[in-house]
Amino acid sequence: NHYTNYDVILSLEIPCIIGIVVVHYIMTAFYLDHYRVTQKLKLSMVTDPLTMVYNRHLLEKIISENSLKIQSPGEQIALAMLDIDDFKKINDELGNDKGDDVLRTLGSVLQGFIDEDTIIGRYGGDAFVIVFESGIREENLEALNQIRKELSKKKYSFTKESVTLSGGY
Repeated sequence: NHYTNYDVILSLEIPCIIGIVVVHYIMTAFYLDHYRVTQKLKLSMVTDPLTMVYNRHLLEKIISENSLKIQSPGEQIALAMLDIDDFKKINDELGNDKGDDVLRTLGSVLQGFIDEDTIIGRYGGDAFVIVFESGIREENLEALNQIRKELSKKKYSFTKESVTLSGGY
């Protein structure tokens, strides 16, 4: 085939290619931005904004749907519930901002002990739940003791006493 205006066709091809590349870039940037916002929204739905651990809604969903990584029906999980001692006293006497600082600190301490077989969530108020999918093990008790010791070592400018935890396993 022979085209009489072949040079015009070739000269129009370059702006078309540039236009396609620019539109592709804009669409990719828009999709990537939309994807990031969607991921942040999904994370905010299952994460407690103060402590940055899972919230009660997700904990209840995981347990009710039995979506733990248990391999066989005979396997067990271990559950621990932690509660900050005299938390109401901290909130009442020192204010909710100071109580929030304690909760944030506990959240960061708990996140330091997360592994692939552990789910940590804030159950409500100052109560936290830890689900050990690995079952009842001595290492879990050691981790809970380390969490308790780590929190009591933290120094706060607003209280002379250390913050302590109580819990059950």
